[in-house]
Amino acid sequence: MTAREIADLVPMPQLLDVLGFAVNERTHRARCVLHGGKNPTSFSWRDDGRWRCFVENIRGDRIALVQRVRGRGFKDAMRLLAALSGVKWRDSTLGRARLAKERRERQRLEAEALASLKAERVLRLEAAEHVRALERLQERAGKRLKALMEGVPERLVGETEALWSALEFVAKHLDTSLAQYQLLAYGAEKDRFDFLSNSHRRAELIDRALLGGLADDSGGPLEVTW
Repeated sequence: MTAREIADLVPMPQLLDVLGFAVNERTHRARCVLHGGKNPTSFSWRDDGRWRCFVENIRGDRIALVQRVRGRGFKDAMRLLAALSGVKWRDSTLGRARLAKERRERQRLEAEALASLKAERVLRLEAAEHVRALERLQERAGKRLKALMEGVPERLVGETEALWSALEFVAKHLDTSLAQYQLLAYGAEKDRFDFLSNSHRRAELIDRALLGGLADDSGGPLEVTW
């Protein structure tokens, strides 16, 4: 068994309880012991082992969580996870080549998670700016329509049509930004990886997200809403 397969045998509620988290299986949220804050929803977790601290903007898997909470290395983290999973673990069971392969895989996953987090933050800010622009345009369009209904000069007709065109443009770009954000935040692991690493597939994935053709990380439909 690989280290990740052994770690995946440990239920997240059990691991979180051992590490000192107050587990809420209904909300999948908790106070984060990594930074010692008091916010009861600053830490989120999923049954597949992925977790995220919203205060420090860090995320990872079961192994990374044990390493961060306990301040230990990979082998010490695996000893705890093996004990919790009931699997016999000896450091000698992994040769040097196997350990190097495990390390490269973990580095790849961590680099992917960091890139995803950075891209997600940029897209969230971009989507928020589109929302603000849309609200400003809606307000201006509303005022123009009111002026037209009150019999203000016809030159406002052209201005109002231009405003509606701008509204359609911003709304379209908002949908695209939200599709990218939802894909990175909640999409399936393979789709997130393809989005970050394969620029040729990016447009296809965005279109599929907008059409409801992608799944989220739990296997359900990925919904792009705002």
